[in-house]
Amino acid sequence: MKVQVIEFVRPNGKQVSRTCFADDAFENKVKAIQDAGLRLTLENLGNGVSSLCLEKPGKGDVMCELGDYERWETDVLTILQDYTPGILADWEKEMGDSNA
Repeated sequence: MKVQVIEFVRPNGKQVSRTCFADDAFENKVKAIQDAGLRLTLENLGNGVSSLCLEKPGKGDVMCELGDYERWETDVLTILQDYTPGILADWEKEMGDSNA
């Protein structure tokens, strides 16, 4: 299945859509992420390091993985494996998000 990631490109943070592929077994997690209003974002931090985050737009990052920019797709799979709705609920509680 295709997974969309928004990359913030230097130097001005222009948003570019990227796609990677994940096993169909992640379909329910991808749908849960989308239904929760979350998105995956990627940023090249320099020196070959990237930050891949699961973001609630306008609110902040729920989860992040630092990794090798050339292998950012691996970090997508890590976030998909690790994400549960409970992580979002805990984050919203900690952030005091009234829309939780």
